[in-house]
Amino acid sequence: MMSNGITSLAQYKEEKRKEISERKDQVYLEIEAVNKEYTAEKFIDQTPEYFSGTDTEIPRWKRLLMAQKIAKEAIKKREDELWDEFAKWKEQVSPSFRLPPK
Repeated sequence: MMSNGITSLAQYKEEKRKEISERKDQVYLEIEAVNKEYTAEKFIDQTPEYFSGTDTEIPRWKRLLMAQKIAKEAIKKREDELWDEFAKWKEQVSPSFRLPPK
């Protein structure tokens, strides 16, 4: 007999599929939140205000483009981290049916 009142292998597999699906949906929601949070405005402070070695100010629109690039890189990095975490979690949760080497 399996834990949590699960009485059959089919029921166990269905519970695992449901758990994995819920976790995957959670990852999608986190990615959506990251996309909303990581805007160009948030990263504009990381862009230079002046062209290097001069007193000429960089136009705000150009700084926003630079910040947008930084934001996209940050979003991509965070997405990769979330999917890596999901893959590790899924590997831990999934039963291993591999036979030990002889």
